Amino acid sequence: MSAFKKQYNGKFILEITIIRGCNDDEESVEKLKYAIKQISPDQVSVTTINDERFKKKLSVTDETLERISKELLKL
Repeated sequence: MSAFKKQYNGKFILEITIIRGCNDDEESVEKLKYAIKQISPDQVSVTTINDERFKKKLSVTDETLERISKELLKL
């Protein structure tokens, strides 16, 4: 993505989906921070699973999403 960003002239938006048990722990958040710094997108969007079929098992709580979003968006 970093190489693509260098070639791309438009607005580069990086969307990160936070998934319970996959990338919602501190180690994963630190890795995401590192990736964001390397890619240097114009905008970062942090979301979670909203599809009703998967929301119960894979979605993080609103509080967790807000905490992670604050960490990732302050870069």
